[in-house]
Amino acid sequence: DRFPPPGATCSLVFYDTCKIETFIFSWTIMSAYLWTLLLSAYFFMMAVCSKPNLAVSLMPMCHVIAWGVPCCLSFAFLCFDKLEYLPFVTGVWCSYYIPRLFFNP
Repeated sequence: DRFPPPGATCSLVFYDTCKIETFIFSWTIMSAYLWTLLLSAYFFMMAVCSKPNLAVSLMPMCHVIAWGVPCCLSFAFLCFDKLEYLPFVTGVWCSYYIPRLFFNP
């Protein structure tokens, strides 16, 4: 039930490219969500709590969290072979592998 099925003519170059695309896509989307959360906390500390020194001192940690956590998660998905192309589930997009959730051949 995994792509490419036995006897398929799909090239391995496409399969590897798909994994790289999904890695980058998942990393950027998770980073965007974390940056939104962390910047809202930053602005809250600056404007509402009136603690600009604390907000500025925590900004390097925000970079580590917003870039590092998504990178580690995406790398774990890549290492455990959970990034791939699912032609009948995601259309032309590459996605995470979720066994037998949507497509059961």
